[in-house]
Amino acid sequence: MHRFAPISVLTAVLVTFFALPAARSQTVEFYATAAPTYLNHLYTVTGSGSNAGSDFSGYWFIPPTAGVTLNFEKPGPVTLGLDFRGSPKLGTPGLGSFLVGLKLNVKTAPFHLKPYGQLSLGYLDQSHTTGAGASAVTSSQAYLAFELLSGVDYPVASHIDIRILEAGIGVTRYSAATGTNTNPSPSIVSLQSGIVLHF
Repeated sequence: MHRFAPISVLTAVLVTFFALPAARSQTVEFYATAAPTYLNHLYTVTGSGSNAGSDFSGYWFIPPTAGVTLNFEKPGPVTLGLDFRGSPKLGTPGLGSFLVGLKLNVKTAPFHLKPYGQLSLGYLDQSHTTGAGASAVTSSQAYLAFELLSGVDYPVASHIDIRILEAGIGVTRYSAATGTNTNPSPSIVSLQSGIVLHF
């Protein structure tokens, strides 16, 4: 049952929030970011034929990411948002993703900053190539992913913010036999920066 805990927490928080009688309004954010993402301990094929081998090195992917957040504004310093984000897997190396998250926004911050924290879950689909020419080998896996994120936006116009930095750490869930090796579930480190439009 523990594997469903993040979903249960998200559901409980959403139900509690919407059940509260306080007045609220909705705002929508659209954002586009560059999103360097490091997957640690990826299973990697390092040769072919009689020279085939493997290791569990990490890899940096740099996928473009876009998303939308529906924020439910309420009185008080903290508001709640529901975030949807994704990135296309463009060739190899490539990292595709789709994540749904619960976002907590802090409204009372100095210097007009907009800090937030977020818990997201979804999937990652990666592929990367090692070697060159006839020895090139592509390794691909898809994972269930859980990520804890924290970031800060800075308003530069009435409807435009700069996402100064978002940082995340997370885990994945996947296990499959590949020859005599077992593919582990790599950990995640992600960084994002970009532009946010809000209405």
